[in-house]
Amino acid sequence: MPILPKTNPIVLAKINLASTFSTSTIADLRKQKRRRRNPNHKSPLRSSSTSEADTNTEILPPFSRSITVTMPIAPITGRLKKGLVLDLSVALGGGVVCGLGWWYGYHLPAVRQRDAYYFKLEQERAAARAGQ
Repeated sequence: MPILPKTNPIVLAKINLASTFSTSTIADLRKQKRRRRNPNHKSPLRSSSTSEADTNTEILPPFSRSITVTMPIAPITGRLKKGLVLDLSVALGGGVVCGLGWWYGYHLPAVRQRDAYYFKLEQERAAARAGQ
């Protein structure tokens, strides 16, 4: 991390976030115009009376600039995205088919065979006890 002059912790947090997710420099961040709080806005949390909070119907203005999201890796678009969606859907469909095939083709018959064996064994033991 570069050595910085004493500054506001919020500015330091912005610099850390910016250096993590984008390539903008510290000078670029300091040049950006800071958004100021609307002085006419009355927060219902800070009002002294409840009637003032109930009548506060002011709508805040939209963002003065659009939010740009920078990513370390570019998003997948175009033909690659279509191919990726197709590949994932085929893989998931194949996984579901294989899972259901294993469940109904191997697991359930094996469990039923085991249960039938122990049921028959228990009946033989009960018949042997009754015959004594």
